[in-house]
Amino acid sequence: MRLPKYLLWCDADAIIDVHAQMRGGVPVLSRTRFPVARVFAEIADNQAIGAIAEDYDLDPGVLKQLFQKLAQFFDRSFAAR
Repeated sequence: MRLPKYLLWCDADAIIDVHAQMRGGVPVLSRTRFPVARVFAEIADNQAIGAIAEDYDLDPGVLKQLFQKLAQFFDRSFAAR
């Protein structure tokens, strides 16, 4: 399933999946059932990317890519023109 328009920032569909049949459509890391929101919750709890990857058997490269793409998304002006 294609990502909703609001999630198409910086080719996020390469690392995020959204399927109605998987976790009710909650965005998950691609080819997993691990919610993207959980990644941010773990970071908020002072967990390092490497520790999250190890604790949940995730690819640390995918987690880094998530943050790199998010950084690219926010590295632009959102001011009204």
